[in-house]
Amino acid sequence: MNFWYATVQNYLQRSITFHDDILPAIAGVAQKFQQRTGFHYKAGLWMEDFHRGLLWQSDGLIIHAISTNNPPWSWTSTSIPWK
Repeated sequence: MNFWYATVQNYLQRSITFHDDILPAIAGVAQKFQQRTGFHYKAGLWMEDFHRGLLWQSDGLIIHAISTNNPPWSWTSTSIPWK
């Protein structure tokens, strides 16, 4: 799972033109990870590591979530870097 979280953090440091494209853009990486692990992926989180996936926190103040398409409890709802 560390590989996944490092990949996501690296990805979020890039310039993202349309924030709602985060999940579709990272879907290819998630699909390969799913094929290798057999884990189940939903809204940017892995069900087998769901508790850890919910423990993200931002590196700054989040005034509001910028995405209306992604769940507010997921890291996909904000563009602020997280850890």
